[in-house]
Amino acid sequence: MSNTFNLEMGSRIRKRREYLGYTREQFAEKAAISERFATEIELGNRGMSIATLKRMCEVLKVSSDYIISGREEKTDNSVIVDMFKNVDEKYIPYAEELLKVFIRSMNE
Repeated sequence: MSNTFNLEMGSRIRKRREYLGYTREQFAEKAAISERFATEIELGNRGMSIATLKRMCEVLKVSSDYIISGREEKTDNSVIVDMFKNVDEKYIPYAEELLKVFIRSMNE
């Protein structure tokens, strides 16, 4: 793998880890790798096995396609999740309740 490829993958992993609020140590533990290995991957100095990639994707809640190429696969739910990204956390319970009421009314 080229160094540019590893740098880009590592950058996407680091950004997603930070977005989810994981320290590198927490991420490494959840992905069953060493913190040093996680650092090397994020810096683009090392590649990883398919098994490691799979575990990282599960922890980061992204597809392998996103890690490898940067393409995001949008699911139906991801649109709703994206809407909540910039909402102050104190308003999330209200928004959830509104959605529940709305969905219930659609099903009646």
